[in-house]
Amino acid sequence: MKKSAKALLYAAGIGTAVTAAVAESLYYFALTGKGNRKVKPLMNKMGKQFEYSGNDPEADEILKNKKLFCEQVREWYAGVVKESVSTVNCLADDCYAKIVRQPEDSHLWLIAIHGFSSNVDSMAKYSMSYYEHGFNVLLPHMRGHEGSGSDKITMGWLDRYDIVAWIYYILELDPDAQIVLHGESMGAATVMMTVGEPLPDNVVCAVEDCGFTSLWDEYSTQITGLLKLPAFPFLYAADAITRVRSGFNFKEASCVKQLRNSKTPMLFIHGEADNFIPFEMVYENYNAFDGEKDILTIPGAGHAEAILIDHETYLKKLWEFVGKYVVLTAPAAEEKNA
Repeated sequence: MKKSAKALLYAAGIGTAVTAAVAESLYYFALTGKGNRKVKPLMNKMGKQFEYSGNDPEADEILKNKKLFCEQVREWYAGVVKESVSTVNCLADDCYAKIVRQPEDSHLWLIAIHGFSSNVDSMAKYSMSYYEHGFNVLLPHMRGHEGSGSDKITMGWLDRYDIVAWIYYILELDPDAQIVLHGESMGAATVMMTVGEPLPDNVVCAVEDCGFTSLWDEYSTQITGLLKLPAFPFLYAADAITRVRSGFNFKEASCVKQLRNSKTPMLFIHGEADNFIPFEMVYENYNAFDGEKDILTIPGAGHAEAILIDHETYLKKLWEFVGKYVVLTAPAAEEKNA
């Protein structure tokens, strides 16, 4: 064999080995619980995109309101009883969650779905207002995350079966339940993927906050923008690994496709300064859905920051929307919905 041919074969072998190593790393950090826990500090840092300046009164006021809101959320969450529950989905997978119940019987139920590298406690900032409006709150542990009992992350695609199972779990407890789905980031994608499945009429509406369009679109953004790598061959190789090990592929994990099958009323929310899940994705998701819908975008808010940057606008829009589909029974509901 000529030296030039050997060199080409050697280079091809090196290229294949590098591609495989990068793809393995992508799968490990993005789609396994162990890798997720290692990347979590970076994810948390990337999510904090709003910048504050001591010389900017408007930014200082936002910071002040954010701190006050977060203190209220922490105080509320620390003061409520959280019950651990479990169920089994249609794939015979065990599912785990926490429930915060109303002190008196209520037919209002929220399923609050957390994001990537996060946990159920992070959804307290949304759950508090629902609870104040009379909702029981169910907080599912997402696959591959703390409390889930699984090490494989599926970014909402297989988690949608878990959420359907939780819907029927609630209906066993309360056949008259009015259920709202509300998710953040990966949890928002889970909401959009879930509403594309056949659901009982008890699911009255859904809210997605900063969800992606499809896993392929999101990973394409991250691999080229964050990692500075070309999609080919690395993303294609990671997709192949995911097909074999997790049983799905990045393109089929599509919110856009699922939304086209849905009739559940949807509220779409996104921070206008989000560069982790690009802001423009909210419009692609919104336009893919033909049912009753509304949209809210928050200027200056980075990824998963919308409610923190302007919680008054956020909650006003939230209750304008959700209030169309549920009968609010809490004593303070009318005041808070005004």
